[in-house]
Amino acid sequence: MLSLRKSGADAPLFFYACYLSHVYGFPEGQVADRLVDRKSAGLALRQQERQIYEGENMRQAIWVFLLVATMALQGCKQEKLAVEGNWKIELEPMLQQARELGASPRGVQQIRETFVDGRMAVDGKQITLTIPGFPDSEVFEYKLSSKEGQCFNLAIEARKTTLKYCVDAEKLEVHDPSTKLVTVYSKV
Repeated sequence: MLSLRKSGADAPLFFYACYLSHVYGFPEGQVADRLVDRKSAGLALRQQERQIYEGENMRQAIWVFLLVATMALQGCKQEKLAVEGNWKIELEPMLQQARELGASPRGVQQIRETFVDGRMAVDGKQITLTIPGFPDSEVFEYKLSSKEGQCFNLAIEARKTTLKYCVDAEKLEVHDPSTKLVTVYSKV
């Protein structure tokens, strides 16, 4: 038999055991054992309630974490650059510029033959150049190195250089430091 103390946290339990034994005629020890069992059951119930509460807190914490992580990923999401999309080479501005730079009539004709119906597709990571008459498209990986207004400096990994892509409405100019000729595209 477990004895109950008359002071502290167990004092109300002791007086309740005395009351039950006096009113109902239960032996004091039997009442005390039953009350201790109930007390243990109550502690177990409170512990279970605490675990449920902590579990709910954990679920709430997980939801908050997922919400914050989603918001952070949205913030980190790379915005679509104005240069992204499908572009077609505009030959006339290129040919006019070649003439102004002193290109021979044969040189102007070669530019026309090389770039006629040329296309460029730019996505979030790659630039794909397609020119009819050439068997394969050229694909270049790039990274945005800086932005100045509507001009984007794209570091082309394969060429180990940076090209300046400037967007003006539906036109795109590509400034290559290795040539004076500016390639002009229109949005498709």
